Amino acid sequence: MFRDRKEFQKAELAFVQLFAVLFTGFLVSPLRETEINQHSILVLAFLHVIAFYASDFCYDILKRGYLEEFIFTVRYSIFL
Repeated sequence: MFRDRKEFQKAELAFVQLFAVLFTGFLVSPLRETEINQHSILVLAFLHVIAFYASDFCYDILKRGYLEEFIFTVRYSIFL
């Protein structure tokens, strides 16, 4: 399934972030001021996975500096 350890770490990071996206969506959905329902949470999760793999967000995540982190974050936000 995974060719090497980096792919496994990438999938693991994507899963942790996906859990955070789903948790936040379900936490905010009962509020009256929001228009978030289960369908929009699933769409947001799907878009998160696509943006995560398209932007290569986890490339050298522990080794890059502040400027590189900012550039990756901006690129990730543009995809999402």
